[in-house]
Amino acid sequence: MDDVLGLRVDLQDALDRSERWLRRLADVRFEGNAPAAGLQARLWADKSEISKLRSRAASSLINIAMLGGFSSGKSFLVSGLQGGLSLVKVRTKMGYSDQYIGLLPSAPTPTSACPASVIPCNADSDFDTADRGYLRVLFTDSEEWIDIGNSPKPQVVASYAMQEPELITYRRKEHWDREVAEIEILLSSYKLPAKLYDLPGNGSPNAMHDAVIRRAMIDADCFIYVANASRTLSESDLSLIRSLYEHHTHTGKPVLWVVTAIDLAMNLGLDGETLAWEATVARNKQYLEENFKLPDGRPDAGFIGQGFIGVSPALEARGEYLKTNEDGREAQECIAQSRMGELRVALSRLIETQTGSRHIARVASESRAIVAPRFRLVSEMLRSAKVPLDRLTIEREEFERRLNSVEELSDGITATLQRRLQQRLRAVDSSFRGLSAHLRSRLEQSIRSADLNDPTEVNRIEVEKAQVIHEWMASANGPSATWDTELRHFLKEIKLSLKSSLEDASGIEKLRDDADVDLDGIDIPKTQRSREETRDLLQGALTTAGVVTPVATTALAALGIVTGPLLAIPATVTIGVLAIATSRQRKARKTALELLREEWVEDLGQIAENVKQQFIAAASLRGMDVISRAGELVTRRKDEIVEALLLIDQRLADPEHSGKQQLILDLEPIAAEGEAIVADLTRLSRVAQAARV
Repeated sequence: MDDVLGLRVDLQDALDRSERWLRRLADVRFEGNAPAAGLQARLWADKSEISKLRSRAASSLINIAMLGGFSSGKSFLVSGLQGGLSLVKVRTKMGYSDQYIGLLPSAPTPTSACPASVIPCNADSDFDTADRGYLRVLFTDSEEWIDIGNSPKPQVVASYAMQEPELITYRRKEHWDREVAEIEILLSSYKLPAKLYDLPGNGSPNAMHDAVIRRAMIDADCFIYVANASRTLSESDLSLIRSLYEHHTHTGKPVLWVVTAIDLAMNLGLDGETLAWEATVARNKQYLEENFKLPDGRPDAGFIGQGFIGVSPALEARGEYLKTNEDGREAQECIAQSRMGELRVALSRLIETQTGSRHIARVASESRAIVAPRFRLVSEMLRSAKVPLDRLTIEREEFERRLNSVEELSDGITATLQRRLQQRLRAVDSSFRGLSAHLRSRLEQSIRSADLNDPTEVNRIEVEKAQVIHEWMASANGPSATWDTELRHFLKEIKLSLKSSLEDASGIEKLRDDADVDLDGIDIPKTQRSREETRDLLQGALTTAGVVTPVATTALAALGIVTGPLLAIPATVTIGVLAIATSRQRKARKTALELLREEWVEDLGQIAENVKQQFIAAASLRGMDVISRAGELVTRRKDEIVEALLLIDQRLADPEHSGKQQLILDLEPIAAEGEAIVADLTRLSRVAQAARV
């Protein structure tokens, strides 16, 4: 953890310097310089983006998706994990009663809950995130987040989180008739540098909620499955856990298992030693071991891990109340019995081993993409001011040539790279040959011997199917390895091509990888996109992949990509949830068992085809994101050449500009500091990426 924290401190320092540097540059007087028109506004916009990145760098090192049945205690646990759960004493007719106030409300019915997230951020962010945080809302009819405000009352949060008639009047009046897609609370006082997604169970009646859930599952670094201490797992939990298992199998993302509300199950069992919640934990682990086994019959330890951790957010909140108001010793006992610290330690280990360096590399690369072009502009301003007048005309002709070169590159880059991507995807397509036959050879006997009217038997077949598909995908010559190789070659090809072309189009003698072209960040997916950007990228991906059937759209929807206001692309290609339920399967219970088995066997071919299309569509989308980044890079370089031409024209029009010497004096230290910042951001990006290997 020390290495990650050290990188995080270095990144925070580099971002602080970046923000000050942009502010300092915005204060320079560019009188008489044509590129200065509108430059200050762009610099302040850049500063705002860096400020947002500072918040990201200081907070969410890990994204955690909370899954579980309705009323399992997810919302309560989210509040407790971040220290946002408070115990208050409320006077009633019977005296004083306990009331727990959390960041998020509990949703007792499937129809009332919308996805919610609690996001750590800096205290000096653009929002007032103190106390109970800052509430923002996204409606289904818009892609614009609406700010509700700081420390909203619990009833206000509940009114937006749950579409309940009796709560609607707590909303702003203009929001009474609007349906909420998701909410988020920005929090500056927190215990974990983690973004927590509180997700309803599968099968929400709102299609957009399902899209948000799918996107959150892809965006998540790990999962917490929450069960309640008052009951053990049963067949009603199998479908959701199996979906999680299939996602885990194909992505390798870890799952932590939590039994919450152990304070309500502290009674001793008949043996006089085991508490009720401990028995629930043991039975739940046994249930997982019985239903999620490897092909050799052993429980899948990679999925199950150590089993369930019993916790009580309420006990911890009671301890904090007692610490402030009553007995300090009893307070410590409550906090220890809550076992919340154990869960936070487990999550901190995940930050250390899996997610922290990736997060730092992404933020450093995105920050560099903002600062580096401004540094190049400053360098060009400084260079232009120093160039002797008799050389400017010759330089202008050279810049014109370079501008024509980069415009030609810009005009054809997307089509050229799409053709190259298509060639790579054909190799991936070929790697799926034989999957249908393989599924049949491995699963037919199991299907024909199973009672497909028994949910546990159905689960066994689905688990085996997920394992067989994963085995095929992850084999030495399988689709995953093939795509990894093809993507690596594709990225190398793009970088070499861009470096050569942009060197020729540069206003600087020769480009250096560490200062002038942001090629290292070209393969880092963009974290947020508008719906319009998403549609354009999606259309390009489907065209490039050559997949135009409804299955492709369904496949990408399963990845959380088709709908929703934001686009989240996984860092590595994943398949998403592979539980494919055909209409024949849904009505099969009405048929004879033998016919049902026959239909399941016949469906294996279609499942293989769906898996292939999902994978190729996702791979194409990943490739299109790289192509989009390449296009943005070329466009930025074209803009820089245009600004360089304007600088030369300004010098030619006013060769004896009186402020030239002062401008040189102002820009020299700024250019030196900018170069140092870009170098540090580059180093952090590379070190953090290397730490992930």
